[in-house]
Amino acid sequence: MIAKKTTAKAPSTKRPPVKKLIVGNWKANVEKPAEANNLLKLIRAKAAKSKTAKVVACPSWAFLGMAYAATKGKSSSLVMGVQDVSLYEAGSRTGENIASVAAKLGAAYAIVGHSERRAMGETDEVVARKAARAFEQGMTPIVCVGEADRDAHGLYLGLIKKQVLASLSEIPKSKMSSIVLAYEPVYAIGAKKALEVGDIEQMALYLRKVLVDAFGNEAASVRILYGGSVFPDTARSILHEAGVDGLLIGRASVDAAQFNTIIDCA
Repeated sequence: MIAKKTTAKAPSTKRPPVKKLIVGNWKANVEKPAEANNLLKLIRAKAAKSKTAKVVACPSWAFLGMAYAATKGKSSSLVMGVQDVSLYEAGSRTGENIASVAAKLGAAYAIVGHSERRAMGETDEVVARKAARAFEQGMTPIVCVGEADRDAHGLYLGLIKKQVLASLSEIPKSKMSSIVLAYEPVYAIGAKKALEVGDIEQMALYLRKVLVDAFGNEAASVRILYGGSVFPDTARSILHEAGVDGLLIGRASVDAAQFNTIIDCA
């Protein structure tokens, strides 16, 4: 059903070859500074050897300084990202994760709209404003979208389309190719395995059609990631057969052996 709705070649013919983008979202799984430091060292060593992957480490805010030291000038294949940014600018904002601060600490990417944040009440409008904050500070927003479940009538496709259009509404149309879109079906996060490759490929085609229809051919080069229970045993097939440009990794990103194997899969 999804494939029939897509245009045949417009999205794919406009996309230049790029390295696979491998993003590690540590969430709050790393508690000890020594553990964070060791993880960064191991990932940096692997990323420096990779010619086919761009690697992004997204630690919690407590470890941003450490990540800055680990990524600054070390390897163009390893950069730092943040897991979220605030709606607000710098000022009297106790506890807020200000985008300008993250950018000054060297963050190149910012995850916004992750399903765990949406579950706490973030709306598409909030996600759009956060994406704009990150973009204004020179960071690349990684905008997350995805359905909570799938119905037999395909109504979830309309939900995802609404998420995409609303969550990107604050990004200038002419700059749309600069963002990253991460598809993360909520029911696959924390599950035992990822979606089937064919299902991911169909969704990637659908997302590209939505982007091109709404924002023009410029949006054909938007990088699309898949996130949701990706481990070394499934990473290779998803990266090379599912039509995506990379992966958003959760649990496996804090296991250096697993994460580095996924980098190799790229």
